[in-house]
Amino acid sequence: MKDNKEKLLAILFFGSIWGIFEASIGYVLHLLPTFIAGTIMFPIGMTILIAAYSKLKSRNALLGVAAVAMAIKSIDFLLPNIILFKTLNPMIAILLEGAFVAVLIPFIMNSKVTKKFIGIIGASLLWRSAFVIMMFMQFGFTGSIAKYLATPALIIGFVIVNGLISALIGIMINALQTITAREFGNVRFVPFKSRFITVTSLFVALLLTYIL
Repeated sequence: MKDNKEKLLAILFFGSIWGIFEASIGYVLHLLPTFIAGTIMFPIGMTILIAAYSKLKSRNALLGVAAVAMAIKSIDFLLPNIILFKTLNPMIAILLEGAFVAVLIPFIMNSKVTKKFIGIIGASLLWRSAFVIMMFMQFGFTGSIAKYLATPALIIGFVIVNGLISALIGIMINALQTITAREFGNVRFVPFKSRFITVTSLFVALLLTYIL
């Protein structure tokens, strides 16, 4: 029971961090040209998922982290001048990112550089490919397609070009993350429960804002 409680606390903790990033920085980035938001937010989300997996050692838990982040992201529906799909589509992206990182996490966490690169690049390209499929399903219901998916060339740019740029950013962040963990691995940080209380307080505050 205690282990399950600790696991749930960790899922809420990491999901809250990701969700807060998405609801704040992500909201601003989505006001800019489309490719910028996904290119930057995927490496951030992946980094948080890697940290979560390092503690939880569970692929399923990563889906829980993504679900929490997605729930917090929905708070953007309350922000002014918001367009429905400007929030809904990033929520879909969060779930896809979490799913494909979970599938490829053994590669991403591998000590061999080649496998690590395959994992990060694969996750970056695959979530975008799945997102394109989802957008065409959305097109079937709404009759409207996003401008950045209007032509085959734009789709290739979104999936391949921006996907590789995003993966490169992710690789650099991961390298920094690895170096930091090695250099400061013995430093005593704030206890996990204290960090959880801090972030969860923000999570509750955001939910109250959503409800009220």
